[in-house]
Amino acid sequence: MKSFLLALILCLFSKVFAQETERVLTDAVKDYSTLQSDIEKMLKLKCPECDSIAANPSTHSFCSFKEFCEKPEIKKDEPILYKNEKGEKILNERYYNLRDDIRSCLRERYADEINGKREELALKLKTQYLQKMMAANKKLQQLISKYNQGNAVAKVSGKILNMSIEAGLNGEDFGWEKKGTSAVDLAAIISVAEKDLKLSLVPEIKKTLAEIQYLKYNQTYEDEVNEMDRALIPEIVPADPFFDWKKLKEAKSAGGQAALLENRKKLAEKTQQAYGVFQETQEEILSYLESKKNKANAAMIERAKEKVKTISFNPPRITETLEKHCQGPNAFYSAKTHSFTICPQMLNFPKMALVETIAHEVAHSIDSCNLSQVFLQKKGPSIAEEAPFEIELKTTGVSKNYTTSFYGTDSNPKNVIQEAMKYKDHPFSSTMSCLKNPKSVGVQTINVDEVKMEVKKALEEMKKKTNGSEKNNTDISYLSFLNEHAEDYFDYMEGCSFGSEGNKGMLRSQMQEAFADKISSEIVAGKLKGLSKQEAEKSILEIGLSYGKTCPNYAPAEKKLIDFAQKEGCPRFFANRSLQDKILRGMDLTDPQFDEHPETNVRLDRNLLAHPAIRKSLNCPQNKGVIYCE
Repeated sequence: MKSFLLALILCLFSKVFAQETERVLTDAVKDYSTLQSDIEKMLKLKCPECDSIAANPSTHSFCSFKEFCEKPEIKKDEPILYKNEKGEKILNERYYNLRDDIRSCLRERYADEINGKREELALKLKTQYLQKMMAANKKLQQLISKYNQGNAVAKVSGKILNMSIEAGLNGEDFGWEKKGTSAVDLAAIISVAEKDLKLSLVPEIKKTLAEIQYLKYNQTYEDEVNEMDRALIPEIVPADPFFDWKKLKEAKSAGGQAALLENRKKLAEKTQQAYGVFQETQEEILSYLESKKNKANAAMIERAKEKVKTISFNPPRITETLEKHCQGPNAFYSAKTHSFTICPQMLNFPKMALVETIAHEVAHSIDSCNLSQVFLQKKGPSIAEEAPFEIELKTTGVSKNYTTSFYGTDSNPKNVIQEAMKYKDHPFSSTMSCLKNPKSVGVQTINVDEVKMEVKKALEEMKKKTNGSEKNNTDISYLSFLNEHAEDYFDYMEGCSFGSEGNKGMLRSQMQEAFADKISSEIVAGKLKGLSKQEAEKSILEIGLSYGKTCPNYAPAEKKLIDFAQKEGCPRFFANRSLQDKILRGMDLTDPQFDEHPETNVRLDRNLLAHPAIRKSLNCPQNKGVIYCE
């Protein structure tokens, strides 16, 4: 009797506890949703003076990073930082990242309740699924008995199995045992088997066979559980379908098949437009390179032009690689495939932001590292990752495949178009030397003399420790080889940045990024010629905002979100971090990790806004204390 009462008390207690924890989750989500509504209302309130300032931008100078961040057009609170009259927009990454951090925090904090709801719904739906399967199988057996087609069903099943095996051996895709194959397609496969066997199943039997096969491989309750899980704490995602991969891959997420196809159509249209900007920018870089040609550098300028001409444009196909590189607005040049790729999230960006980004990435093909390397043509077609759909482009792009072989990695490369070139022979070597100047970008680069000095020091110390047995010491062999060959190797690799940072970051360099910025500034300067001051300012604003997280101060809406996160105990936010986390974060700010990109304010003030032609377009005075590198 006592054990029965104890069990009853425990049962009642667990129910009360479950209700209490559920209430906590519900309240947290309710508070978060209320906060979102409050922020939306706050953002709709406008100050009258803001509109008058925006209407008369000439009253605000725009000649430095500081002035850039004070522009009234920058709406730090809102989901869209900037939108021009063409509808081109720049989304506020910080706005969405902050909300995503809070959502992750809530999901982690209330994980037990969320998992409980998942398990409860999964069990319920799985039971329903099994009941459907049992009912369908029972129906099939009744139909077989009614129409005496047991032998025919067995033959058709055997035939389909053979068809499946044969298709697999031939490397063909076969939809019978595949998720996503529709009931109509499954019935069509049964029809092929019937035709080959010269027999006919009763239509109702045929329909039931297809239904069973569909149920077997499409356990849709899993999708329902996931949908419920996602809905427990609301996601704050941009309306732009290019930001939400699911809206390009799944009809359900897009809002139906028609909406999915429309999203893909928009992606194709925007990709085509981006390709047009790519071609235009490519030609402008070629013209710029030609303008810098003289008797001394003609051969190297032609080398650079050949690389720029042969870059291929990769449409943003939704693959694993793209999802890895495209967590937000981005674009990248791949030396391995000699190609340019733009992320979907950037396709709605203003044209001038695309021009600057594309020019920067194309310039990487001829930067301080890549122009020095062996350039090869690959044989055979390129291997593309599987994607849920293809983007057809009207293109006159490169049909051949190219790759870069870095100096010393391949002793006997085939199909060489350009042999390795010494760093000192780069046609822009004097420009890159200028970029190191503290009055310019102040680029940090590999110091070969310092590397050699450190190698000799390490070699001497290691020899002392071996007590005469250095011949058998592998580490000494490596150091000796480096000591003997470092100078030859860095003749070709001095302009590169290596992945291994080391304690002193000796093999890291910012030159590749700074050089790409330099070339893009030249293309932007050409684009601004002939524009009014107001149009030029708008162009630079669009470029600056495309860098993301440019201006440091938090806006009022962001502060509200941070206060909520700290109150909820979210560990990523200052108030809830451990003592050690706070100390280490402080050390990161005191002694930051090496970044291959110069700081954003430096990139704008000492590169883009240092260009004399750009300053002239903006009607800015001479930038005292900053030099422009020719």
